[in-house]
Amino acid sequence: MGLVDGFFLLGLFLFGLPLAALVGTLLGKLLNMPRLGGCLPGLVLLVIIFGVPVALRVSGVPGAAHIVEKRESVSVLPYTGTWYNRYDLVLHAKPPGASRADPSSRSWTDSITMSLRASREIFDRARVGQTIGITYLPFRPSIGKLTERSLLDLIREVLAVRDIVVGIVLVLSLLMAITVSRRSPTNPVMRAAKFVVLSACLVAVIGSMWVGYQNPAPISEYAVNAAAIGRVVQARRIDRTLFDFSNSDHSSAPLEQPFDVVEVEFTPPLLAQVVHAADAVDSGTVRGLEPGTPVRIRYDVSTPRTIRIDGATRTYRATNARMMTQDAAIMLAVVLGFLGLSTLLARRKHSSPRNGGSSGGHRGQTR
Repeated sequence: MGLVDGFFLLGLFLFGLPLAALVGTLLGKLLNMPRLGGCLPGLVLLVIIFGVPVALRVSGVPGAAHIVEKRESVSVLPYTGTWYNRYDLVLHAKPPGASRADPSSRSWTDSITMSLRASREIFDRARVGQTIGITYLPFRPSIGKLTERSLLDLIREVLAVRDIVVGIVLVLSLLMAITVSRRSPTNPVMRAAKFVVLSACLVAVIGSMWVGYQNPAPISEYAVNAAAIGRVVQARRIDRTLFDFSNSDHSSAPLEQPFDVVEVEFTPPLLAQVVHAADAVDSGTVRGLEPGTPVRIRYDVSTPRTIRIDGATRTYRATNARMMTQDAAIMLAVVLGFLGLSTLLARRKHSSPRNGGSSGGHRGQTR
């Protein structure tokens, strides 16, 4: 996907969702369908998330491309320090209708250059110069995917990132809690079921907050069994909390034990190619973490992207537990406050004068 295609999806997210909410609200009032205001933005969001994979599944055509470059990197999330690997293959292809591709992807009039995500297994097998199968949209050849890569691969990679899983669980729990809290069953069994569902949602919200605001667990020394010399690619320092109520503006505060997420590249003998891996270490315990600096590491032979940097301490998770728990508690209070406010507004709407007046009129007619 090229720059123009990417900006189009970003614009659809930033402007399409509010516009869909506005149009849905107006149509809902005109057609007496209040829920339409939430359905249209939900539909637009589904198109943004699943539109490209579904279009490739339904309308994609097979093709072939040459691997020009392999790119591997480590992405680090702020505040928590969670990291994950990203694998991309830069490809050169000559599909029919290349002139319809994104202008930023076109190399010449009849060829395009595209960067496609790959799974770790596909990435490790691929070699520069090799021909690989792709699937692309005939009306927009710059939008495509590796033929071997399925939607399930994408879902597995998304679910492998802890913070994303926490966010999904949190959103689904809140939606379920809001939906159930708006109902007022009279049947004792249904009341008990409502209590059980709300309790489960509360446990899920508390659990997701707790897990989401924990620093990553250090790599165990028993998880590595071979030594190597790597080269530092970058070191990302994590040294702030989200909130701090000890100052007037409630801005973030320094962590008690800052730590560095260090990205290292090295070549394990059995894989015979450069891999990128990361380790989290207490700040200041390893000197010379500038890019390009050699560093001694230990790694797991079977999974070489599991590494430990020699000579480092890793006390950050236990030391920062109190401050991270404070952040989690504050965010939990905000979420529960939002949930309580939503429930209160729903009950007031349910017992509005319109409903009361209609009930009173009904009772009067009965007498």
